[in-house]
Amino acid sequence: MRTRLNNDHIFPVINVEQISRDNLERITRIIYFEEWATLVDKESKILKMLESQYNKVNELLVFENFRIYIYTKNAPVKHL
Repeated sequence: MRTRLNNDHIFPVINVEQISRDNLERITRIIYFEEWATLVDKESKILKMLESQYNKVNELLVFENFRIYIYTKNAPVKHL
């Protein structure tokens, strides 16, 4: 399953150490699933890294407490 996701340029991560600086330079769009991250990244290191490197352009509330954030690089910030 991971291979199929990677073939579509989808790279699930469970800790910030899995994200290489080289990848940060070339990745221009990231989708962050808050609910999943609260289970595997209790200190919010991934979210903190994303917020320091990318612009949050959208935030979606799905169901009651499930949030999805969309980040991009080099894009104007959309006020939420």
